Amino acid sequence: MQILAEWAGHYYDPSENSDKIWASSYTDTGDYFCVWGRRGNRKYQSLTKQFGSATAARLEFNKMVHQKEHKGYQNVPFENSQFGNIPSFKHSVSVGGNTQTGSGKITRQGLLERIQRLTNRVRCRFEPDVLLVEFNQLRVVTGLVLEYNDRLGTD
Repeated sequence: MQILAEWAGHYYDPSENSDKIWASSYTDTGDYFCVWGRRGNRKYQSLTKQFGSATAARLEFNKMVHQKEHKGYQNVPFENSQFGNIPSFKHSVSVGGNTQTGSGKITRQGLLERIQRLTNRVRCRFEPDVLLVEFNQLRVVTGLVLEYNDRLGTD
């Protein structure tokens, strides 16, 4: 299973007291997932939908991104503290001490490494906003890994 695309958005309007994030992605197996909530709040929500194909998931992804842009969400980079530090859905790997964006392929080993990195970050410094978004993403990805275990094969 591989993440084909991801998008993160931030909506800020002080007159409405709005400061929200929304991020989404879809996979080659037709899975669509997203996380959203008020930036600075510990109540981020997540959603997983399973479509029959990557094409159907891509259509949902594009529809929702278009909808968010129409509502005023601005496309923002992942893992940027200025915009809520939204963690990327794609798997990050450490190579020689440097963190690099991986291929987006979801594997059991990559999932375990990501959980270990999250655990280490909690020990080093507590960032509730970032950690909660990343935890929700990990929860969604773990559910997909468990559900599609037979598709993943061995690592």
